[in-house]
Amino acid sequence: MRGQNVKIVGSDPGISAELNGGTHMSMEDIGVLRSIPSMVIFEPVDGIQLKKAMPQILEHDGPVYLRLFRKNAPRIVPEDYEFNLFKADVLKDGNAVTIAATGIMVEEALKAHAGLKEMDIEAEIINVHTIKPLDSATILESVQKNGLHRYRRKPQRYRWFAQRGSGNNFGKFPGSPSKVWGGSGCFRRGRKVGRT
Repeated sequence: MRGQNVKIVGSDPGISAELNGGTHMSMEDIGVLRSIPSMVIFEPVDGIQLKKAMPQILEHDGPVYLRLFRKNAPRIVPEDYEFNLFKADVLKDGNAVTIAATGIMVEEALKAHAGLKEMDIEAEIINVHTIKPLDSATILESVQKNGLHRYRRKPQRYRWFAQRGSGNNFGKFPGSPSKVWGGSGCFRRGRKVGRT
């Protein structure tokens, strides 16, 4: 498939199949498809982003994997949103912590943003719609500014981001290993959030 102009659509990735059980949860698709050198992996946050992305995906000369969920997604980006297939979106500016998310987890990251704001913590939210190639420049710029980062992911996503992070110079800013938070309860109300 390397170098072939093929577009692949996968449905209900990760845990988005919800009540269908473990046999319906695709946990390995990113790991398998990112091993193909020229593969682009894209996961839209909502229907507007998908609509904006389709012309660029069709024009891209090479294989693209679209990770789509079947259920109704909340609207995250505005109608006049300008899309770039290879550039992550900073949805909320912040100066305390960076939260990078993809797909359905972006909504959860925005909820975390609202909860942190109530505690006077300004989180920067990045929608990483294109998982490969990863826009590490946008993420690194935010992390270097904020000093603390958190990945919102489905079960396999943290490991994937960590692997990609190690290959994208995430470890080159001061104190990097101690400033990656991956636990599922980091943003529970009432739990102290601070720099480690």
